[in-house]
Amino acid sequence: MTPPRRWPLHPQPEERESLSSWLSRVARCYHIGREDLLEHDLGHGRLDDLDMAPPAALLNTLARRSGLDTDRLRGMTLAGLTPWLLDRVDSD
Repeated sequence: MTPPRRWPLHPQPEERESLSSWLSRVARCYHIGREDLLEHDLGHGRLDDLDMAPPAALLNTLARRSGLDTDRLRGMTLAGLTPWLLDRVDSD
């Protein structure tokens, strides 16, 4: 079964909310965990990169499912704060 193009239920992100927090709230709308939402609906198994620098493919999928702009979604991550707040996300 193919996931729907757009989620029928999804709260809007709150101001200054992180991507992981928003995805947790979306998952609660469907009575599942964030991990299940990521893996089974979005095809993304990793949790450690959500608030750092999520892959562009994940942001594109989230944009299709939610109707939010990818720039808005990226702005909910640390990578979205570079170069304005941080010089870069990696530790090198």
